[in-house]
Amino acid sequence: ALERFSADMWSFGTLHCDYLTDDTIPYEERLGATGYDAVLVFRNIQRYTGDPSWRRCVDAAFEVYGNRYVLPNNGAIPAYFNFTAGFLDEFLSTSSLRARELLLLIARNGAFSADA
Repeated sequence: ALERFSADMWSFGTLHCDYLTDDTIPYEERLGATGYDAVLVFRNIQRYTGDPSWRRCVDAAFEVYGNRYVLPNNGAIPAYFNFTAGFLDEFLSTSSLRARELLLLIARNGAFSADA
């Protein structure tokens, strides 16, 4: 089962990473592919495999979801599209100021996150 898991992780992870990095695919479709916290998923794959090449996938998910969706909306995103675990993991592991900024924007301005 572990062998199958690893094979699926590589094949599906690569498929989704290639999708996120393909600029011929409309942005909205790539944004939809970041659901369920693609930043965290790719960070976990990188951690599990020990392969630094997965960083390009982390960066792609970060760009599509964080830099091009959360940031322009000042964190005011709907609750069903609030994925912060990847940003938190990124901040705790790398001290990324951008990850911290995105976390704080969502905490302050996201649906059901801010004080009423």
